[in-house]
Amino acid sequence: MVLRVLVFMVVLGSLAMLSHAAMAPALFVLGCSGFTLYPVAMSWACEKVSPDELVAMNQALLLSYTLGSLFGPTMTAMLMQRYSDHLLFVMIAAVALVYLVMLLRKPDRHHTPVATA
Repeated sequence: MVLRVLVFMVVLGSLAMLSHAAMAPALFVLGCSGFTLYPVAMSWACEKVSPDELVAMNQALLLSYTLGSLFGPTMTAMLMQRYSDHLLFVMIAAVALVYLVMLLRKPDRHHTPVATA
């Protein structure tokens, strides 16, 4: 539940930044919710997996975080340069919205391990 609220707050903060009306509160909300996403997601995921899958889950989270940290800013910077600076907050909101949809989906019954030892 906390993770869903944090992601929703990221979407709201990003969209509020587009209006320029309340930039300071919007940046505060965006910063507070955005920078706590990874630690909260990591602790939530550690609670959900069995102890024998903990290493594989951590590897998958760190890999996805690394790829997102490499390609996200690069792609966003290119799009901002081509179109508009407002695209930064549009991209943040779009990625957070995709993440929120993934969190709201019901988990399937099938279990596929991320990595095998």
